[in-house]
Amino acid sequence: MTRRSGYVLAVVAALVAAGVAAGVGVIGWWSRPGIDELLEEAQAARRRGEYGRAVELYDQVAERGGPDQSAQAHTQSALLLLQSLARLDESEKRFRRAIAVGPDHVEANRGLAMVLAISGRRWEAVPSIRRVLRSGATTSSEGNEIDLLRLMDVGGGVQLESAVLDAALSRDRDEPVALMGLAAVDLKNGRFADAVDRARRALAVREDLAVARSLIGRGLLEAGRLEELVAWHRQLPETANRDPWVWVIRGEFQLRAEQNQAAARCFWEALKLHPDHRRANYGLGELLRNLGREDDAQMFLDRAADLQVLKEIDDLMMSAGGIGSLELVRRKVGQLEKMGRTWEAWGWARWAGGRDASAQWVAETLARL
Repeated sequence: MTRRSGYVLAVVAALVAAGVAAGVGVIGWWSRPGIDELLEEAQAARRRGEYGRAVELYDQVAERGGPDQSAQAHTQSALLLLQSLARLDESEKRFRRAIAVGPDHVEANRGLAMVLAISGRRWEAVPSIRRVLRSGATTSSEGNEIDLLRLMDVGGGVQLESAVLDAALSRDRDEPVALMGLAAVDLKNGRFADAVDRARRALAVREDLAVARSLIGRGLLEAGRLEELVAWHRQLPETANRDPWVWVIRGEFQLRAEQNQAAARCFWEALKLHPDHRRANYGLGELLRNLGREDDAQMFLDRAADLQVLKEIDDLMMSAGGIGSLELVRRKVGQLEKMGRTWEAWGWARWAGGRDASAQWVAETLARL
């Protein structure tokens, strides 16, 4: 065999090998299930109660499908992880992925809002709630619309639901979203040591949980553990300045040290981030009044009073079983409108119209808003 013929044979062999490899690749590609087939398998797995397998299949759809299919598949995975598997952290991540692909996806925004709310992050949930309400995808009689409207009233009488959090922790004692939610429950009920412990455990698993940091600070402040509070403050990252509760904690600490001007500045920074923070409005108003700035003080004291009225209405609704009378709803709508919270006022009026279409105040409010 000549050198030239040997070279030709080597080239031919290489080409044949490449062709075989390509053929195997083509066969593998053709053998992959299509999107519709994956969706059918996922739905069948759900019906059989094989929720983990269904999540795996929805994840494949999300990876291979177009934007709409991806957003929907991420949402279906998230709902299974939340409702059937009590894996809250993974559920939150899937909802966020769905929204990254489809920012206005109604179910993804609703689901994320609920996960944020039960884990003590209602303030973070507001943008997602607004997207759902603005979409018009909910009907005025749907219970989940009321849930969303209640979540909009940050600082009001919404009760934290701990059953789903307990279920998540029974599956994984280090579940960060559940730990943070139960830390918020502990703080609300005066169990400050438990709140601090759970929030620290959550933060150890997920450093991005900014609210866990403020929960630790609030627990230390309320418990009077001031040396630990100072140490906590020294370790705060720069991003903590974006959390209104961190500024409120600073303000409360400065008040105890009788550093009134520093406290006023802290409350003001909190209000720049969250204008309807009730404690910050009241604290800044009182400090400005004590500093002789009566006109400036009154604006913040009035806002604090309006927020207190709103909370009292919401507490009455909750004590009446969740909603109470339409008269309570009318009072809530009027208070929200007075405060400039138009979308919430519109949402509650729209819901009231579903209960009593003949109510004149509802028609007048919807026309005005």
